[in-house]
Amino acid sequence: MKKKIKTKKLLILGALICLVTVIIGLTINFVLNGFNKIKPDEVLKQYMSFANERQYEKMYNLLDEKSKLENKKEDFVSRNKKIYEGISAHNISIDIKDIKKDEDEGTKINYDSKINTLAGEISFSNEVLLTKDKQKNYRIRWQSKVIFPELENDNKVLVSTLKAKRGNILDRNGEVLAGQGLASVIGLVPGKMSNNVEDLKKLSDLLDIPVEQIQKKLDASWVKENSMVPIKTIEKIEENPDGSVKEKDKSLQESLLSISGVKISNTEVRAYPLGEKAGHLTGYVQNVNAEILKEKKGKNYNVNSIIGKIGLESLLEDRIRGIDGCEIIIADRYGDKKETLAIVPKQDGEDIKLTIDSKIQSKLYDQLKNDKGCAVVMNPKTGEILSLVSSPSYNPNEFILGMSGDRWKELNENENKPML
Repeated sequence: MKKKIKTKKLLILGALICLVTVIIGLTINFVLNGFNKIKPDEVLKQYMSFANERQYEKMYNLLDEKSKLENKKEDFVSRNKKIYEGISAHNISIDIKDIKKDEDEGTKINYDSKINTLAGEISFSNEVLLTKDKQKNYRIRWQSKVIFPELENDNKVLVSTLKAKRGNILDRNGEVLAGQGLASVIGLVPGKMSNNVEDLKKLSDLLDIPVEQIQKKLDASWVKENSMVPIKTIEKIEENPDGSVKEKDKSLQESLLSISGVKISNTEVRAYPLGEKAGHLTGYVQNVNAEILKEKKGKNYNVNSIIGKIGLESLLEDRIRGIDGCEIIIADRYGDKKETLAIVPKQDGEDIKLTIDSKIQSKLYDQLKNDKGCAVVMNPKTGEILSLVSSPSYNPNEFILGMSGDRWKELNENENKPML
C-alpha cells in the first residue's frame, strides 16, 4: 500500500515538473517573441534616428524583403545620402499620431515629421507601412515617399540658390558708379575641340593665360564632352544696333571663333563705368575665400558670395550687399518643379545715392591724371562732396575680370603707387 502511495506521489511530482517545464517554456517563448520584439513605432523611430546620424546602411537593414528586392543597397544609400546631405538635413524628429494593424497588409503608422534644412524647417504628415519578417520582426516597406510624401521614385530633390542683387552705388543724378554690367566669357566645349595642340597655344596668346592653366580647367572632374568650360572673362564684346560686332572687337572675336570648340557667352558682373576715374572712390569687390567665410560666419555669406574689398564697396558693404535665398524643391523626371519643400527668400541690397557728380569726377581726373596727387571738389555752402580724385589710379574692372600675375606685379611695383 505504501509502495502504491509512493508511486502515485512520484507520478504527481513528475506531472508537476512537466507542467512547470511547459509553463517555463511557454513563458520564455512569449518573452522572446513578445516583449523582446521591437514594436513597429520603435522600429520607425530607430530608422529616423539612423537618418539623423546619416547611417544609411543601418537604415537599409530595417527594410522588409520586398523593399530590398526593389532597391539595391548601393542605390538606396546613394539616394538617401544625396537627398539628406544635399539639403543639410538635421534634427529630424517624428511624432506618432496613429497605428493601425491590418492582418493582410501589415501595420500602418501615421506620423508628423520635422526636418531642419539649409532653407529652414520642413514639416509634413506622412504614412509608412511595416510588415513582419520570418522572425516576426517589424520591417519598413520602403518607397521614396518615406523621405517626403510627395516624392516619387523617379523624382529628384533639388536645391537652388536664389541669387540676390548687390545694390548700386549712384551719383547725385542717378548715374551708376558701381552696378550690374555684362562681360564676355570665353569658354571651350571639349566635344567640339580639335586635336591640334596649336589651338590651345593660340587661345593662350589671345587671352594672355598659360596653356597649363587652360588644360587644368579642361581636366576638372565635372567636365563632360558637351560642357562649356569657362576659360577667361573679358570686357564685353560690343555689338552695333544691327547686331554686328563693333570694329574694335571684331578682330578679337574672329580670332577666337577660328579656334575649334571656342564659345563666347555673356555673364553678369559688377561693373564700374568710370573705370580708373573713380577707382579709389568706388573700390572693388572680390569673391569670398575660406578666411573671409570664417571671419563672417553667421552673417549669411556663402562660397558664391562677393564682398567689398576697399573704397565705398567696403564701406557700404552691410547696406549694399545682397543676401542669397535658397529653395528646396521636388522636381519630376523632366526636371520641372513639382513641389516647393522650403524656401528662404533672397534679400536684394540697397541702392545708395552719393553727393558725387560723375561729370565733375571725370573732368577733374582728366586734368589730374598725368600728375601725382589728389583733389576734392566740395560745395562750400552745404559741405557736399562733389568729387574725390587720386592720381595715378587703377581700373577696378580689371579686378572683376581677373587680373594676370604680371599686371598685378606691374601695379604693385609702379613707383607712382597707383593702388595708394
